[in-house]
Amino acid sequence: MSTATLLVVTGYTGCDRVLTVAVMFAALACTCVSFTVVGVNQLDLAPLHAGKIMGLTYAVANLASIAAPHAVAILTYHRCVLLRRSALMVP
Repeated sequence: MSTATLLVVTGYTGCDRVLTVAVMFAALACTCVSFTVVGVNQLDLAPLHAGKIMGLTYAVANLASIAAPHAVAILTYHRCVLLRRSALMVP
């Protein structure tokens, strides 16, 4: 399974914390496997500028990981499960 599929499954776990944590753990495990491919690809494509490229991509990724929970909190102000699902799966 891919990370995106597991994140969609997370929206359907409801309020079961153990299942949600297990699915998120599996999603992060898939992300860790694909992380090495992205890092090697950047080093392979531009070895001279790899530090700058990796710094830029990691900065964008970290900013997105900070902004995403805030965006979901704004979109799901009533803490409704249906609103949470719609926030995770934008058409």
